[in-house]
Amino acid sequence: PSGISGEKITQFEGELLMVQPTEVIPEMKTSRGVAKNVIRANTAVLSGPRAGEVILDMLVFQQALKRELTKVLEGRSPALLGRLGKSRDKNDGNDPAWIFVQYTDADYASAKGWLAGPGAAFLR
Repeated sequence: PSGISGEKITQFEGELLMVQPTEVIPEMKTSRGVAKNVIRANTAVLSGPRAGEVILDMLVFQQALKRELTKVLEGRSPALLGRLGKSRDKNDGNDPAWIFVQYTDADYASAKGWLAGPGAAFLR
């Protein structure tokens, strides 16, 4: 399902994202049933064809992504920087989990440049 923004985080596979979680929604009804602990987040796309675009109020339903974003909400950092990817296929019949892949030094420099320029208001 998509959130208020109409965007799904999974459409940004391989892209560098800065994700600022804003709330945990304890429970919400979706077309697939009841989803628990859904994360609402503002997301800056920092690579690919939509680089520079900020998507407000994106809902995140994927378990591993929710875990990482919950840590951000509970910690000191205002946002998470990473590339959206998938875990290794365990060949157990389940789809690989969506994960945030560690950013590179070049990714960090790119994000820092974006925050110093067009993205200056993103973390406020």
